Amino acid sequence: MKSVKEIVVASLLLGLSSLHSQGVAPGSEAFDKYWRQGKAELNRFKLSQNRYGETREGDAVLIFVVEDFLPGKQVKYEGRDPRGAGAVPVLKLNQLRKFQTGIYDYSMMLSVFSPLDLVSRHLTLKASASVQDWCGHVWQQVNLRKNGYEVQLHSYFQKEADKRSLVPKAFLVDEVWTRIRLDPRSLPTGGFDVLPSLFQARLLHLPLKPAKALGKRTDLFDGMSSYELRIPSQGRSLKITYETQFPHRIDSFFERWKGKDGKVHETKGVRTHLVLLDYWTRHGKKDNPLRRRLGLDVERGSKSGPKEKGSGIGGAGGKGSGGRGAGSNKDGNKGTPGQGAEGKKG
Repeated sequence: MKSVKEIVVASLLLGLSSLHSQGVAPGSEAFDKYWRQGKAELNRFKLSQNRYGETREGDAVLIFVVEDFLPGKQVKYEGRDPRGAGAVPVLKLNQLRKFQTGIYDYSMMLSVFSPLDLVSRHLTLKASASVQDWCGHVWQQVNLRKNGYEVQLHSYFQKEADKRSLVPKAFLVDEVWTRIRLDPRSLPTGGFDVLPSLFQARLLHLPLKPAKALGKRTDLFDGMSSYELRIPSQGRSLKITYETQFPHRIDSFFERWKGKDGKVHETKGVRTHLVLLDYWTRHGKKDNPLRRRLGLDVERGSKSGPKEKGSGIGGAGGKGSGGRGAGSNKDGNKGTPGQGAEGKKG
């Protein structure tokens, strides 16, 4: 009988055997031209987040950037000799969601570190998430080890506080985001084991343990595709729509789950802006206007609200009324694709 590890590896490798022979592979000229020229890709989504059975409007910001990562220490490498130090290039996602529940604020952040070389390293190396509101904050992290994923949980809730465990290796729901950007064909299809989304695990107070999932990749229309991952036993699903061609920019996402009230709840995000920018150098007051060009307010509490139309920083505009996808503004003019990401970041 095959072990869980062998089953996971086999299912993930099904879509990886031709990864470097088709499409745009990491290390290729086209890949490096987009991701390795000193900028990160910043995406703003109009967020409709379900919390406490009601839909809350807010912002989701997805930041994708390539950087070097130390798999042993599980931290970003900041030296000058990544190869000599044994660092691994990864695509990092920082996803932030902000919304209000009544009088108080909610802030959520997810970080995912997926290796560029999905053939040699077929599992994401690390993921962490934190949730803050006026009641307190919760933090959870998973780190890839030789014999499984090490899970840490720190919470202000009595029943959850300060736990550490080891769970079997499995595909992370949270790595769907990064795998789409690297190569959608690497996404598992059919049946396989997953570790649930850290956001949903914390919001629903669920233990982080492997569950059976189903994955499906679909070609849509107008150059778009989608990937849907369902966990039938938990009544949960994640569906992400993205551009079929490289760099596979994400257009929208939908999360569904069945609540304790028996009703199906939904969170969704639709991209409104995309820019490529060395944001870590833009932290002065003079840089505040860049937030509006990303669809975010310069000042908190602004009554005007974020702009919903295209921007143009770094040559990549938001999704305008004239068509789908990044790289075009509301007039349909395509910008020159900006580039991705190395260098000193905060």
